Amino acid sequence: MPSILRLYVAILAISINPGFAAAIAFRKTPGDPIPSTALLSAYAPPLSNGTASLPELNKPLRVITVGRGLQNYTCASSNSTDKPVAIGAIATLFNLDSLLSYFAPAEGQAFLNQIPAFMLSLPREAVDKSIIPQAGLHYFDASGTPTFNLSESNNGFLVGNKTGDIRAPSNSVRGAYGAVDWLSLEAKPGSQNLSRVYRTMTAAGSPPTSCEGQQASVISIEYAALYYFVSA
Repeated sequence: MPSILRLYVAILAISINPGFAAAIAFRKTPGDPIPSTALLSAYAPPLSNGTASLPELNKPLRVITVGRGLQNYTCASSNSTDKPVAIGAIATLFNLDSLLSYFAPAEGQAFLNQIPAFMLSLPREAVDKSIIPQAGLHYFDASGTPTFNLSESNNGFLVGNKTGDIRAPSNSVRGAYGAVDWLSLEAKPGSQNLSRVYRTMTAAGSPPTSCEGQQASVISIEYAALYYFVSA
């Protein structure tokens, strides 16, 4: 039977995409959920946009999450000659293992690939208050280093160094200005239990092409993405 978690996600989805909601809520799979360790061995992050690729997966996955939050940019002025400069991001990370446990891998991968667009279509406040298990937080520390704190879910802590960067595929959910790039980040000293993270299946998050007309010093753009965390 479907889990209460999947039913809740379906309720959130009903007003956005009834077909997608029904697929989550009412798909019936005999037996118990697949254990997490066995489940994750059947999955791998998408690495190619069709013309370029991220580094290959080199160790087992530890957890798969979806991030929902903001990509932040700043403008030196409101002139058309200035371009927004990235200054970091902040996102809540949600653990998807409990949802995946009810799907065969092929179905589960298709399900995963829809999740960022689905999450982006919901208000952040509704997502943050949901009963989807929170895995942790993504933010940039005082030195501007991308940080992933998954200690809340006992999955570790990663301070990342970017090792791969490719454009999001042309069919990605654009939002107002386009989807942010797909990335791979390698763990730096101070990380725990995690060796790498991939950001893929990005939805929105890119800034406007220029600073023209921008009145605020910080431009925050909503986004969602899958984050595949690799064991140390």
